[in-house]
Amino acid sequence: MSLAINGKKISSMSRKEIKKTYKMCFFGLPFLIAGLFMFFFLGSEQFTCNRLYDVCHFQKRHLWETSFKTRESIPLSSIKNAHVKERVSHHDGKTSYTYRVILKTDQGDKKLFQVGTNNKEKHYSYMQRINIFLNHDAEELVITTHESIFFFFVLGIPTLIIGFFFSFFLFYRLRKRLKELDNQKIIIR
Repeated sequence: MSLAINGKKISSMSRKEIKKTYKMCFFGLPFLIAGLFMFFFLGSEQFTCNRLYDVCHFQKRHLWETSFKTRESIPLSSIKNAHVKERVSHHDGKTSYTYRVILKTDQGDKKLFQVGTNNKEKHYSYMQRINIFLNHDAEELVITTHESIFFFFVLGIPTLIIGFFFSFFLFYRLRKRLKELDNQKIIIR
């Protein structure tokens, strides 16, 4: 069965099929929500220490921000050393490793960055830089990580595109088609 408006063929889909396709638009909502979540919550992290002021700052910058904001500060003198914590996961017969730098302080252990990664060399490099800074007279230490930004560009942008396409583009086209069918005289051939 085909539909025609003023004798012109517009679609071979029935109203039932069009309404069924509406449901497919909701497929994109989880992708859209995941992509927006990545955009609003991921970013760069930075750890800075200043020996003159005896302070270290844990800072974060979201993707849309231009400067880092301090989320926590601790006295430099309270940091004893840094070490790398390795987490081993076994799943489906595969073994994976996640590394994270931990600061041993007077207040207990503190994570250097909120996100751990599988980049062993980078985390050991961070650990060495911190331990060298603690044992020498350098005035300032700055360590910045960009893993979250890379993660957003690799996974976040494609997720946003898929979500936008399914949630808005298809929904808009179907809504427009249904309005055409409702507002005009339909001739069934």
